[in-house]
Amino acid sequence: MKFCLRKKVLAGVPVAATLAILAFAEDARAGGFEIREESAEGMGDAFAGETAKAYGPNTAYYNPAGMTRLKGHSFAQTTSWIQPNVTFSGSNSGAAGSGGAATSGSNGGQAAQPVAVGSTFGVIEVNPDLKVGLSVAVPFGLRTSYDSGWLGRYQALSSGLTDYEFQPSVAYRVNEHLSIGGGPRISYLTAKMSSAVNQTLLGQGDGKQTVSGDSWGAGYTVGALYEFDEGTRVGVNYRSRVQHHVNAKIRNEGLSPLLGVVDQDAEAKLLLPDKLTVGIYHEINDRLSLVSDISWTNWSLWKSLNVVGERGASSTYDYNWRDTLFVSLGADYRLDERWIVRTGVAYDQTPTKDATRDARFPDSNRYWLSAGASYFVTPDTSIHFGYAHIFMDDAKVDYSANTNATVGSGRLSGTYNSSVDLISASMSFNF
Repeated sequence: MKFCLRKKVLAGVPVAATLAILAFAEDARAGGFEIREESAEGMGDAFAGETAKAYGPNTAYYNPAGMTRLKGHSFAQTTSWIQPNVTFSGSNSGAAGSGGAATSGSNGGQAAQPVAVGSTFGVIEVNPDLKVGLSVAVPFGLRTSYDSGWLGRYQALSSGLTDYEFQPSVAYRVNEHLSIGGGPRISYLTAKMSSAVNQTLLGQGDGKQTVSGDSWGAGYTVGALYEFDEGTRVGVNYRSRVQHHVNAKIRNEGLSPLLGVVDQDAEAKLLLPDKLTVGIYHEINDRLSLVSDISWTNWSLWKSLNVVGERGASSTYDYNWRDTLFVSLGADYRLDERWIVRTGVAYDQTPTKDATRDARFPDSNRYWLSAGASYFVTPDTSIHFGYAHIFMDDAKVDYSANTNATVGSGRLSGTYNSSVDLISASMSFNF
């Protein structure tokens, strides 16, 4: 993707393209660029039953209705380390000035960068049937960075996006079986991305273009928890879509004056998808519990992206993503009064399609294998640990950076091989 300013001299300086990846980039955690790692306890069983378990204050995020099961006031802090392994093998052909030959360069090194993610949850008891909560989390995010001399540098160099979310919520127990909850979601999005600019036809080396921007948005969440009895319950949670109007700055380095490209402002509308999750919790006996979740995410909202520059330039890019399902199954086993161990598996579907998969988002279907444990230091203080390994299908890429001028950046063709390791720890207090 790139915005074509002077096709005869340089077929495509990626102005709008770089802004476009505010929406699309790879950090290899959950389907799309969603982050699930808000809970160490949840990671232990592959986030199965998160809408129904209501074990601790993290239910304020996963299903606010579950707060009615908590006693007194509670607080939890989680830190998760995401360690992706994403490597590319392939070629880039047809770039401007190459005469049809492949672009020289490396395969880019480690494409997805490791990152730490934190989250905080708190619940206050107004009375036994009315609870108020707050969650601070990062539901969407990414980190990618390629070597400066990699063969796909005209498609992408680096990508970074973080969506900080603040969610106050309230829960009310309607009767002995039914609880409801919900609240607003305040979202702050930041992004910074870069690409190399091909200046071969000008007899010059590569330039660089960087776009950074931010935006505020708002949405809501609603949920319900139905308890058949003390050992069996079902939870439902809906998280709305969030619209972002991103104000961005375009900055250029080492570009020839012949291109007529200047620093400028730009804007784009980004729509974070809505999500519906249903979960089940069932106690087999006083030691063993089975949990399960199924989530639907409305990624098909990503039909296309319209980008408008300050100088009147505009571009439309087609993606045609598809809706996805996340299905998980887990088990929690209480060893004694202090220890609970967990395990889980999950299938996480990618929203990407072969025709539109690119260097900034080489996503594929994921398969989770998780384990974890909780240790109760006292009845009111607990420590949680979780680990997951995510296996990923190979992701094929056959992509031109601009459908209007493919010779500028060339056509990137190849395969991404990916996997992810996740480690999480948290502490929870009741008082």
